[in-house]
Amino acid sequence: MAYEVKMPKFGETMTEGTILNWIVEEGDQIEKEDPLFEIETDKASLEVEAEEAGILAKILVKENESAAIGDVVAVIAEEGEDISSLDFDSESSKESSTEVSPEKAEKEDEKTEKVIRTEGEKIKASPAAKRLAAEKDLDLSEISPAEGRDAILEADVSNYIKNKMPQATPVAEKKAAARGIDISSLEGTGAGGRVQSSDLDSYNAQDSEADQEIPFTGLRKIISKRMTQSFQEVPQVTTTVKVDMKEIKELREEIKQISEEHISYTDILVLVVSRMLRKYPMINAHISQDSMIVKSNINIGIAVDVPDGLVVPVIKNAARKGLEELAKERKILVGKAREGKLNNDDLSGGTFTITNLGGFETEIFTPIINQPEAAILGVGQISDEVVPVDGEVKIRPMLWLSMAYDHRAVDGAPAAEFLQKIKKSLENPISLLLS
Repeated sequence: MAYEVKMPKFGETMTEGTILNWIVEEGDQIEKEDPLFEIETDKASLEVEAEEAGILAKILVKENESAAIGDVVAVIAEEGEDISSLDFDSESSKESSTEVSPEKAEKEDEKTEKVIRTEGEKIKASPAAKRLAAEKDLDLSEISPAEGRDAILEADVSNYIKNKMPQATPVAEKKAAARGIDISSLEGTGAGGRVQSSDLDSYNAQDSEADQEIPFTGLRKIISKRMTQSFQEVPQVTTTVKVDMKEIKELREEIKQISEEHISYTDILVLVVSRMLRKYPMINAHISQDSMIVKSNINIGIAVDVPDGLVVPVIKNAARKGLEELAKERKILVGKAREGKLNNDDLSGGTFTITNLGGFETEIFTPIINQPEAAILGVGQISDEVVPVDGEVKIRPMLWLSMAYDHRAVDGAPAAEFLQKIKKSLENPISLLLS
């Protein structure tokens, strides 16, 4: 009996999805849980698996086309089953049955064309992966997908470039990123061919008049859309505090001696923030135009930079977990993010987000709220500063925290008080035992 493959709903804010890449073709034998296609949602690019086995009898929504949640995008049937009499009740299927002009058909053929390996094996790759490979003049047959996948994604191409193309010193990498320069296009003069700052200066002198146009595609397009929407729709206010991290720094050193887990400052912040959200539930909420939903679970999203943008995997029920468990889960999620293996469950359900730019020597910044959440915490670099302590001049490790919040649901006083409580907990960590 024929089975309808429908556009799934990934996340509360998703209303439609765009099919980036069909991993299988019409006529292919499908097993249950085989990856069928890759879609672009409002959060990330994700793979959709088959819920039934059979033959992929019909593709109704092609690559780079969108479909509403619940629309039928394909049909899986038994071998030899006739599906010509079936009526698939969705806008996508109706559009697919209309007459297609020769020009459009030719374009569709170009979009779905598969790259052929030298030995005749077809390469399965997402459009974003193909684009990046073409930009870097790379042969897809030399690139392997991450373990557990058959199709090459953009992250696989990025990892290949990172491992095979010219490397750069940390300072040169930061300068290149700030100037929009592609490291792989440079010839390094450092040890082992590494790109140095001087190579960037030379590149700029030679190409100072050359502009580079970079279209928003894939994850970058999703980020662009969501950040613009958030900034336009949310009356966002930011409150900042400076925290003396002396006690936490000493505590972390003690923890290192007794714990097998690597405990980061982010892990400690997740612990503190999740405990404090229990006392300020209005901040642990999702906001819409006309209402807010105070969430019963405290799920902390951790912003992670990946080769083509930013993703926010979520630690579920963070307030119920200890520091070691939080650290272990954060490590797993960050690893999956860097390898391009996050699934929908990893990215869904966040109620509050933490974004840390301290590793980039940033002290203070204004984060943008991750809709539909009510707030986000920006974490800067811990820097030694000269500060007055009990009438004496001391050098202390200081940290800026910046919380942006949705003023439709959260007023300034409770937001400032919430941030103040986080500051006091970090400066007097023994107080966490009483919370």
